[in-house]
Amino acid sequence: MIAGALYAAPYFAEPIMALAWSVLIAGIIQLLFQLPFLWRMRLVPRFRWGFNDPDVKRLLTLMVPIIFGASVAQINLLLGTLFASFLPAGSLSWLYFAERLMEFPLGIFGVALATAILPQLAREHSAQTLREYSSTLDWGLRSICLIGLPAAIGLGLLAGPLITTLFHYGAFTVSDVHKVTPALQALALGVWAFMLVKILAGAFYAKQNVRTPVRIAVITIIVNIGLNLLLMPSLAHVGLALATAIAALFNAAALLFMLWRSGNYAPLSGWLKFAAQLFIALAVMTAFLIWGAEDIAYWLSAVWWERLLYLLGLVFGAVLIYFATLHFSGLPLRSLLKPRAVGM
Repeated sequence: MIAGALYAAPYFAEPIMALAWSVLIAGIIQLLFQLPFLWRMRLVPRFRWGFNDPDVKRLLTLMVPIIFGASVAQINLLLGTLFASFLPAGSLSWLYFAERLMEFPLGIFGVALATAILPQLAREHSAQTLREYSSTLDWGLRSICLIGLPAAIGLGLLAGPLITTLFHYGAFTVSDVHKVTPALQALALGVWAFMLVKILAGAFYAKQNVRTPVRIAVITIIVNIGLNLLLMPSLAHVGLALATAIAALFNAAALLFMLWRSGNYAPLSGWLKFAAQLFIALAVMTAFLIWGAEDIAYWLSAVWWERLLYLLGLVFGAVLIYFATLHFSGLPLRSLLKPRAVGM
């Protein structure tokens, strides 16, 4: 995709078309790449029409509300883009760049963990093992806390360095850096919640309960619209980003409350100890980032390779310090790989 965007653009009357075709071709290659491995495992699907099959009908019935419920974050981001079109020129772009960076940890960690945990939750629900179902969900929530909270803090504290290093070239001006930075910091408040929603909504879908997350999704969208109208006049595009983050926190809290109230989730022992260990590690990591991150003036004046090397050093240093602190606080990191680990 990158190669197509870089080298095919001169051959198109509209250079952006090179990127569009590159995305399509790259997607086809990504699909075809998996076929030899599936063939080796004898798992290549055989496509047959089966719309009369009762399981297929049930799948199609459940699919539409599940798509809506799982896409509430994207819908809220889209609504933010719509509201941003009424703001001064540049607001759409500032919001767009902030959203791309916010979705980076969400796409890598949140979606991956939710995808991995959903089949296990479904199996445990089918086997009517509520205790194991609740325990697996508890493990998923702790894992999201371990990953999502440092990701949110890192995005917030390194917003300026990240934006400067990745985007401050060509037509992306110093003013743009100062506009995108607070928007990313506002969205960072919701990164943890976005990840939680992926896990919590999946817990309902594993039980084939689509009504509850869809109802909560509708309320969340209404809350987001209200917050957009409330915050946009005073905070402009930053208010839209903040509204999206707050709506995500509301969505996660509502899903968690409904799971707990219905008796499908009971927190395992050890949460207080886990929270204390997590707080210490986050505090040490935060102190390191505050100490190490230079003023934005440094990042704006440095050449690209200096920015990149310094940023990589900060990121890897923060990750190392965070997990080292967790280890020395007594949290066994191997528990990340063990669902249903009581007390982590």
